Amino acid sequence: MADQPYPRVFSRAALVIAACAAVLMGAAERGTACRRVYAQESVGRVLRRAEAALGGQELLRRVESLSVVANLVYPPPNAGVRPWRFTLAVPNRFHWQVGPTAHTLAGTAFWQNQENPPPIVERARANVTRTFFRMSVVFLLGKGPEPPLRVTYEGRQEIDGISGDVLRFVGPDGFAARLLLSPETGRPVLFDEDAASLGLPGIGGDGGQRWRLEDQRPEAGLWVPHRVHQQVGQFDHHLEVKSVTVNPEIDPRLFARP
Repeated sequence: MADQPYPRVFSRAALVIAACAAVLMGAAERGTACRRVYAQESVGRVLRRAEAALGGQELLRRVESLSVVANLVYPPPNAGVRPWRFTLAVPNRFHWQVGPTAHTLAGTAFWQNQENPPPIVERARANVTRTFFRMSVVFLLGKGPEPPLRVTYEGRQEIDGISGDVLRFVGPDGFAARLLLSPETGRPVLFDEDAASLGLPGIGGDGGQRWRLEDQRPEAGLWVPHRVHQQVGQFDHHLEVKSVTVNPEIDPRLFARP
């Protein structure tokens, strides 16, 4: 009979331990839920601040298309200038031209203004799709692509010597990039794309593609960079933006397959 209290003690201890575990698990779940809610609130807060800095949520809502004309400038030893332009129309049309080569996305259709073998065309399609995502993120905070890019808040970070709030955008086909916002203006000042997003290992600042968004000026109320310094691996060049047109009249033939 002297042995009987021990099972009771263990039973009581087990109940106490179980109760404590339940409390701790509940606290952990509540903590996880709180962090999730905080993260969602942070995304919303940071996005609203960035939208206001770019010209306002209402202005961004009204942007249905965007046309940018620029020069792509290469430094020595391969100094040169190539004309560069794009027209973006939400949700899924994008025309991009570098020099004489033009690429067009129209929904699920893709074509170029020159004949190429199928493997080259598929690589071009992937690159042009990612370029569409990049321009959407840099100029319109990710507005445009369908299905939409997913955005999360990664807190305040320092990238390439610049500190600020960081938003992460993730899309189809492995696209992933960060956008760093200026603590002074709230506008994007640096775009940083993952190496895996390019499908090409060993490219860019940390293996990806890094752009500094400089000389920002308003165009029809929308603040846009007029100089974009691009670093892709050992390649170092920049865009000199000549004109930006918000909601331009688009020639229907631009997105009509020839």
